[in-house]
Amino acid sequence: LGYSGDAPDITFTVPRPCMKKMRKYTHKRMKNICINNGGLFKHKKFSKSKLVELIKALDKYRIILVGGPKEASFRSITHKNLINLTGALSIHETAAILKQCDLVISTDSGIMHIADAVGTPVITLWGPTLIEKNYPWHNRDNIITANLPCAPCWWTSAQAACISNKCMQAIEIQTVVDKVHQLLPNISSLNLTARKDTTTIITTYNRPHLLQQCLESINQTNSRKDTYIIAVGDGIEPTTRKLLRNSNCVDDFIFLNERRGISFGVNIGLEVAKFNNSKFVNYIQDDVVVKDKNWLNIMLDVWLTYHKSHKLKCLSGFLYPIDTNY
Repeated sequence: LGYSGDAPDITFTVPRPCMKKMRKYTHKRMKNICINNGGLFKHKKFSKSKLVELIKALDKYRIILVGGPKEASFRSITHKNLINLTGALSIHETAAILKQCDLVISTDSGIMHIADAVGTPVITLWGPTLIEKNYPWHNRDNIITANLPCAPCWWTSAQAACISNKCMQAIEIQTVVDKVHQLLPNISSLNLTARKDTTTIITTYNRPHLLQQCLESINQTNSRKDTYIIAVGDGIEPTTRKLLRNSNCVDDFIFLNERRGISFGVNIGLEVAKFNNSKFVNYIQDDVVVKDKNWLNIMLDVWLTYHKSHKLKCLSGFLYPIDTNY
């Protein structure tokens, strides 16, 4: 057609009622991994026994199994940390689960692309199909394949003659587990695409280089329109002020007039999280610990002074400070 511009981004909007309805399935104190062993054709899937092996190998995580009607045989799988929702969800409900998980493991399927579109990191498992044609747009580096010489064979006589889909069964479970361990510690607390319709609090505290990476991370996500972003910092940080005021991704700024140990104060923010059942993640570590028990009151006073219309809405959702684990 002669088009030479950038390709449009791929997004999927999840209705808020679905997000609320599906939230009960995720674990508040464990990492949540969604597994989809689905696909239109059986050649693209793990066998049931291999799927069970994968679930057992990830027993330190909350596992949520999803899939469509063609995966009905997996409905009988049980495990201590498994929530089996195979065949029980609508597309929007499935998307809500995918969106609220920390990681998705999926075969080549429509659910793989939905997970990619809602912004959750996806590990993809490949056998007979062509990776270059079907790979998820945002997760090109998280691909696992056994690299058998007969693959890919999709829509060929070799595929028609194959009765064992050995390309999928040859994938080592340990390879998948290693990839999970590689990705989960490095999934940034700023991965906002995994949690839209949230309020995000960015704490600064004299770390302009980390703040710059934070802002770049937010700009690269596709969830800006659904995420309310507040930056909190000390008023004596000119570099921080400049970065935030020049940014187009921060909705509001809260600058305290004196140094109050903001980064340590984030710990007191745990009390804020309790108001609305929020998930609170703190990755900030400091040499100097400032035990300011008034930090919470300072935060509330500043917010209520400048944003009375929001009241405590600013404290709902999930609170994310800067991730300093680089």
